[in-house]
Amino acid sequence: PGDPDLYKTTYRDQIYQMPLPETYIAKAEIKTPKIPKHVYSAVTIPSYDYVQTPEALRERIVRTCQTVTGVDRLVGALVAELKAQGLYENTLIVFTSDHGLLFGEHGLGGKVLLYEDALRVPLIIVDPRLPAARRGTVVDELALSIDIAPTILEAAGAPTPQEMQGKSLTPIMRQEAGAWRDDFFCENMFMGQFYPRIEGVRSKTYKYMRYFDKKKDKLHIQALTASIKGEEPIYEELYDMKADPRETRNLAELPSHAEILAQYQARCQELVVNAKGGDDYPKTHRMTHMRGRR
Repeated sequence: PGDPDLYKTTYRDQIYQMPLPETYIAKAEIKTPKIPKHVYSAVTIPSYDYVQTPEALRERIVRTCQTVTGVDRLVGALVAELKAQGLYENTLIVFTSDHGLLFGEHGLGGKVLLYEDALRVPLIIVDPRLPAARRGTVVDELALSIDIAPTILEAAGAPTPQEMQGKSLTPIMRQEAGAWRDDFFCENMFMGQFYPRIEGVRSKTYKYMRYFDKKKDKLHIQALTASIKGEEPIYEELYDMKADPRETRNLAELPSHAEILAQYQARCQELVVNAKGGDDYPKTHRMTHMRGRR
């Protein structure tokens, strides 16, 4: 009852004009699951039930629009306060999120699967030191969440620790970057809520994903390096992100893409080793605990 009117009435007069995702499928209309049932059951927790019908999804979309508008107002108030205190021209503002969210694309919900709708996050950086010509521009380079800390550290004049795998985005923002990453490793190691373990590679042209058997789930510390130690995937996906950005056509089983599939299989194996530093357990793990639970 005490909520601002924004969160009670705004956009409700437009609820039936809210467009559903291009690849939206209501639960009752799913004939062939996007991911085979033996790989992922597609059973979701009640929090994601809103994707099951268009009516429930439109309600969620209205609430999302209300929330985004609320965030926008808060950011505006923050900027106004920075200007009032004379700090705006000396403040780096970074707006981002921890994950995307599936809104019924492919008949799916949640934030764990590696499809674009969950994998991608917003990233807006306002740097008052940038030349006027660079402000308000959009860049196409592959930026990652691990790049944010090095970016902030560089802005503050502090060194980036060698342990950090990300890179400062400042050269990209200033249009001074040389060679940049062509792809990146992504993964889901959350095994709750019926989700399978997933590893993948996303480049500007293709995305490759490999799924592991739920029956072989193990302690998280063991799962981190299971594929390095030889565990084989039970399902694979390959998408042409230029021709098929909505990830509607799996190319992994087509003979015409066998060579590309092999390239990305090898690249995924290379990147998982690079990400984990080898097949040993992380140094932060106490092996005495590990021995006690074998």
